[in-house]
Amino acid sequence: MKKFTLTLLALLSLAFSATSQNYYENEDWRYFMYDSLIYRIMPDNTAELVSDISIPASYPSNILTVPQTVYDSNGTAYTVTRIGAYSMAFLPSTVDSIELPESIVAIGDCAFHDACISHITLPTGLRWIGDYAFINCFLTGRVTLPDSLENLGLMAFGFNRSGRNNINDFYIDPSNRHFCTVDGVIYSKDTTVAVFAPRGIGSSITMPQSVRRIESGAYSSCTRASEIYLGDSVRELGLQILPSTINLFNIPASVVHMEGPVNQEFRLAFTLTVDPMNTHYTLGNGMLRSTDGDTLVMCVGSWSGDKALPEGIKVICPYVFFNNGSLHNLVLPTTLEDIGTFAFANSNIHLSELPYPVRHLGAYWLSDNRGMVDTLVLPSAALQLDTDAFAECRLAMVVLPDALTTIPRGLFRDCLNLSNVVVGSHLEQIEPYAFDQRGRSYNGLPQRFIQGSRWDRPLRINSLPATLRTVGCNAFFYRVLDSVVFLGSPDTIGEMAFDSCARVVFHDSLPPVVYPNAFRATDTVVVPCGAAYAFTNAPGWGSAFTYIEMPCPVAVDEAETARAVTVDPNPTTKMATVRSDSRITQIEAFDATGAKIYGLYTYCNSTTLDVSRWPTGSYLLRIHTPQGVITRKLMVAR
Repeated sequence: MKKFTLTLLALLSLAFSATSQNYYENEDWRYFMYDSLIYRIMPDNTAELVSDISIPASYPSNILTVPQTVYDSNGTAYTVTRIGAYSMAFLPSTVDSIELPESIVAIGDCAFHDACISHITLPTGLRWIGDYAFINCFLTGRVTLPDSLENLGLMAFGFNRSGRNNINDFYIDPSNRHFCTVDGVIYSKDTTVAVFAPRGIGSSITMPQSVRRIESGAYSSCTRASEIYLGDSVRELGLQILPSTINLFNIPASVVHMEGPVNQEFRLAFTLTVDPMNTHYTLGNGMLRSTDGDTLVMCVGSWSGDKALPEGIKVICPYVFFNNGSLHNLVLPTTLEDIGTFAFANSNIHLSELPYPVRHLGAYWLSDNRGMVDTLVLPSAALQLDTDAFAECRLAMVVLPDALTTIPRGLFRDCLNLSNVVVGSHLEQIEPYAFDQRGRSYNGLPQRFIQGSRWDRPLRINSLPATLRTVGCNAFFYRVLDSVVFLGSPDTIGEMAFDSCARVVFHDSLPPVVYPNAFRATDTVVVPCGAAYAFTNAPGWGSAFTYIEMPCPVAVDEAETARAVTVDPNPTTKMATVRSDSRITQIEAFDATGAKIYGLYTYCNSTTLDVSRWPTGSYLLRIHTPQGVITRKLMVAR
């Protein structure tokens, strides 16, 4: 396998060497660099700033100016209209002020996340500010929002680090059609929704009687407050609405809907009460649940050691066990169907298994969970996997449901320990960036640039089934694979889909559409018997790779190869390892009736079969090698 170490400069050279120009094309965008910043061309022929990673750490000025007009290598001009998600998150600490052009209409999610900026003037035509856009910045004093603003994302100006975002108040002109500010707090235009309050609001907070909904994180930055009172009109509570300084909170009778915990993280020193007249929620045994008992909203009090959730719970809301470091083992109810976003993130909780009815897993539900580090087998019903569902988890192996047809975007993003993923036989689509391994930031640098980081840990994925139709661009971006095996021929393989995969095996035919650099780091392509000529003369393939044809099947004298192939253990209850003196190319399994129940294409001397779901009985294995086909019997016992 090719081994290489990327530096910032090397990253840029790779990104911009795909064509003779200083941008490259894929299914979605064209990128180029101008004055140390990276932009992409949007469908409307404007430009979006996407990255600042080329700015040197010793940037000479404390002010960074984003130009209104940028040029590609052909001299074509583009107006900068957007600041992309995370685009300025790695700003050098010397930069404390940003100057944005008046052409900017949108600022993406987390665009200035953790940037050390203390001052910014928002463009007068700005219409969109994404979630967490300025979280953990050093902004101080008053922030004036433009009259044109139409969307303000959740906790856009929030913070969760001491001393950051010391904003005293917000102001927006009364002519704005979507928002208003009262005493420095942002509300919807009709003041029925509390959107966001600054840190300097005061020590005691009382809701206006007009407020019916409190948005997620609305008061989480108000760390000077020690008490908060909700008006009788409040009916809906978002996630984590309270600052860490609030230790006592009462849910009034008027509340009919809660999205999850009201505090920022699990804390023992937190007292929750519910108005006796509230008919929608009940508090008991340290659990806030819906009155019908099927939704677990939050846990309070002592949740440590080993616990079991009561039967009847169908939904665990987002963040319920977030940051719980004292609970070690948790038994989930057999009725559970839905696990929310970040539900078990940043915790030490070990889940022995997911109940069979679980069908939905929210984004980052297992992020940085230190109790789940080995193998997780998803139940067959778990077919609703959110984007980024397993992102930043510490699992070493995940077995996906056999009926899963789509691996969503970012499903295994930045899973640094992940070494094995088992996909099912019905997979049809792998979305862009599904296994993206660009790495989380550490002291301002992505993980992939840190010496000794584990971003290059090899990933093993079993054979991709013949049902697979599409592999999206950057699907395995920066993810190292020793090999990938296609049992069929996908319709489309996107640009840089297999960014670092040394060996590719096709058991069927040539994919009709393969985008440039789909197999950028591939050395060897294994093709069906007699197919090397077709690959060599196909567009995009040619002589860039070393081609190996699979041997055509031949007869074999099994008596001469009795010791060449072994199956162990045999009998077995869960796993069986097939070993061969020569490469194994295919394994087939047949039950006692002669029906084929399993098929696997591979290219190795040893492979392990998961037979935990096979019924007890005797099976015939047909093991294909270059020397021929060998049969072995396998007993599965319980």
